[in-house]
This record gives sequence, structure tokens and C-alpha cells, in this order.
Amino acid sequence: MKKEKQEKKFFTVLIVCIVVMALIFGGMSKDLGGSNQYIDKNSKQSLSELMEQMERAYRNRLEITYEQIDSIEKYMFGDGEREAELKDYQNF
Repeated sequence: MKKEKQEKKFFTVLIVCIVVMALIFGGMSKDLGGSNQYIDKNSKQSLSELMEQMERAYRNRLEITYEQIDSIEKYMFGDGEREAELKDYQNF
């Protein structure tokens, strides 16, 4: 009789432990799934922000290059005469 009670108590404790562990692991897997979604969302945002920064820097550099090309074209092909200043080379 005492042995049956101990076996019954052992199986009850065993079943309770299994249920608790299943709940813990189930909750952990749910949390991991949520964290993976969070990481995916934030990494996509970070990547898009990085791409925007790179595009902005590229556009700025391109605008500067075009401005320099325009000023060179105006200098080379603009109206008027150009004179070279030879102050330092008067002896030549």
C-alpha cells in the first residue's frame, strides 16, 4: 500500500514537472519567435537608413562634381577675355 502511494506520488510529480517544462519551453520558443521578428524588422530599418545615408552622400558628391564641371565650362567657354597675372614673373 505504501509503495503504491509512493509510485502514485512519483508519477504525479513527474507529470507536473513535464507539464511545467513544456510550458517553459513553449514560452521560450514563442519569445524567441517574437525576438526574431523584432530583429528582422529592426535590421531592415537599419539597412534602409544606411542606404539612405549612402544615397544622400552620393547625391551630394555628384552635385559638387556637377558644380565644379559647370564652373570649369564657364571659365573655358564663357564670354570675355582672360588675362594671366604674371606679377611674380615680371623679369621673364
